Amino acid sequence: MILVIAIGFLMATVMPFNVYGQARRKSFAMCVVNAKVIGVGQEVLVLVGMAFPTAYPQRGWEGLKLYVERPDGKTEVLGPFQTDTTGCTGVTYRPTLVGKYYFQTYFPEQVVKVTTAGIPAGTIFEESWSEKVELIVQEEPIQYYPGFPLPQEFWTRPINTQLREWASIAGNWLGPMPNLFNPHTWAPESPHVLWVKPLITGGLVGQPYDYYGFHTGDAYEGLMMTRASPVIINGILYFNLYPANYHVQTLIAVDLRTGQEIWRRNGTRVSLGQILSYNTMNQMGCHAYLWEVVGTVWRAYHPFTGAWMYTMTNV
Repeated sequence: MILVIAIGFLMATVMPFNVYGQARRKSFAMCVVNAKVIGVGQEVLVLVGMAFPTAYPQRGWEGLKLYVERPDGKTEVLGPFQTDTTGCTGVTYRPTLVGKYYFQTYFPEQVVKVTTAGIPAGTIFEESWSEKVELIVQEEPIQYYPGFPLPQEFWTRPINTQLREWASIAGNWLGPMPNLFNPHTWAPESPHVLWVKPLITGGLVGQPYDYYGFHTGDAYEGLMMTRASPVIINGILYFNLYPANYHVQTLIAVDLRTGQEIWRRNGTRVSLGQILSYNTMNQMGCHAYLWEVVGTVWRAYHPFTGAWMYTMTNV
C-alpha cells in the first residue's frame, strides 16, 4: 500500500503526460508589430511565432494564425502560417481604415518532431494566444526609414549594409564581361589615377639600342586583362601575376583604392569570382568566392584571406 501511494505521488509531481505517454508543455505565442502608428494604406510588418525554436529537419511550427481586430468591429483571420526554425515568421498587412487595430497570434497545439533546445522529440506544445498588440492608423502617412543619399565626398569599404541606396555604386567585377561592360554598377563620371603598379619591365631601353623599348609581350601574352580577367569583390582587386602558360603562377590581392597588397598565393591563379546569394527560411545573405578552373577541376578560395576552401571535380 505504501509503495502504491509513493508511485502515485511521484507521477503527480512530474511533467504531465497524455494517455500515450507524451509530455505536454506550455507554449508562448508571440506577436510583434513593427510600428505603433502608421498611415492608411501603408504596409506594416507583424512578427508571428512561438517562443521556442524547432530543429531541422522540422522546418518550423505550422498552422499559426494572425487575428486582426479592425476599427469597424470586424475581425480578419490571416493564415495559416508556417514559421522558420527560429519559431517565427513575418506577415505584412495594409490597414484600410482609420482607428485602432489589435493583432493577436494563435499557436495551435502540435508535437515537437525533432529534439530542440533541450526539449525531447514527442513533446506536445499546447495551444496558446499572444497578448493583443495595438496599432493606431491615421490619415497622414508616416515616413518610412529614410534612404541615404549617394556619397559626395571620400568614402571607404566596407559599406554599412543599412546604406542600401549605395548598392548602385558598390558592384563587383567577377570576370570576363561582354565588351568589358558591367551593367550592375555605376562608374565615376571622370577618370582618376589612384595608384600605379608596374607589371613588367618596360619603357625605353636606351643606347646602344637606339629607339627600342623593352618587349612586354602584351600584344600576344597579355598583361592584365588577357591573363584572365581580374576580379573585383568588395573593393579588393585580384589578378594573376603571370600568363596561364608560365611554369609559375601567383595570385595577388590588392586594395582597389590604395593599391596596397593584402595577400598573395603562389601556385594559384584566379579564373573568375562568384557572389552566391543564399536565402533560406533561416538566414539570408551573400557569400563570396574566388575560383581557379583547370579543366574539370574547380578550386574555391576565400577572397579575404586567399585560403583554399574546397575542390569540385568532374564539373
